[in-house]
Amino acid sequence: MKSRPAIKVQICPPEPLSATEKAVLTPGLKHRGLTPVMLDLMLNIPHRTQLVKAFSESGELLGLTSILLTPRIFMKHVFGEGNHLGTNNTFYFAGKADKAAVLTAMFREVTSIRRLGIFVGYLDSEYASEFNEALHKIPHLTARKILSTGSIATAGPNSVRQFFKRHEHLSRQVNRFSNKGGAVHILEGTVPPDLAEKFVDCCRISYQRHLHPGGSLDIERYAGHVRDFLTTCHETVHIYATINGEVVGVQTFIRHTRQLELTEGGFIDNRPAYHAYENIILASVNYAGDQHLERVSYGLISNPAKDRLMDDATRQPIYLILFFRSWLTAGLLWPYRFWAHRRFPLLYWR
Repeated sequence: MKSRPAIKVQICPPEPLSATEKAVLTPGLKHRGLTPVMLDLMLNIPHRTQLVKAFSESGELLGLTSILLTPRIFMKHVFGEGNHLGTNNTFYFAGKADKAAVLTAMFREVTSIRRLGIFVGYLDSEYASEFNEALHKIPHLTARKILSTGSIATAGPNSVRQFFKRHEHLSRQVNRFSNKGGAVHILEGTVPPDLAEKFVDCCRISYQRHLHPGGSLDIERYAGHVRDFLTTCHETVHIYATINGEVVGVQTFIRHTRQLELTEGGFIDNRPAYHAYENIILASVNYAGDQHLERVSYGLISNPAKDRLMDDATRQPIYLILFFRSWLTAGLLWPYRFWAHRRFPLLYWR
């Protein structure tokens, strides 16, 4: 039986990809309806991101992803294609790469350099079967379904009208928001510095409520990365709410070929927002429908409002997969799985 060619994996610093590397991976992204801008956005959090590259024996790039690497663990989040800056992206492959072999080699390499690895995310249909095949070749791991991602379909001719009809309470929330002086605005592309600062304030408040299993999150440093992203990334749509002219919340989306993907956002907490969140979701659905996009993806379902509004048919399970270097490590570190409860509301564990 002919053996598969060896695949070499390198853990690399988050330096910009070369034009050649981008040329190898871009066709795969376009085939999946993803913007090639993702190849730049995965470098947006350099102080905690490492790139994982897979090469053939002859040095050809076969696959790429990014991970969070701490002194003790590696982590990989996939709540959506760009759902948060940094490591929240999927796996990218060269056109004819053996995806199962590439994933297996990547998992073996990152497991060899850290005693514990944590994957929390959904499995993209483009490589789900190969992902499962790779997992069966990694001896020390455990996996379970825990949460789900949410999206709203906008492809059908009447999808937006049907969405509004399914959620009759939205009309009351729209009216209340409007009566309190609320308005929703849409901005495409880069954000002017003054407005970006208001968006950053909203995001900062949101991240102050997060606890991170890999350690404390440097809020101000992260705010700086968000600021850079808002003012430089062109493939974005920003939907924000104001009440009497004051910005009270924002949701920023990556504009892919077939969908909008929520990436960053937040809401102020020092005054009532009068359903600004629901009004922004409704505006995003209307925008996607007008732009003939297939859906709006909102990532992790982690609050009751999002849970009520997401389509049931398009939800995807999120898996918690723990990688252990050995069975001894697995036994010692198994309680670590409960750290995930610190980040995600227990109510939404399935």
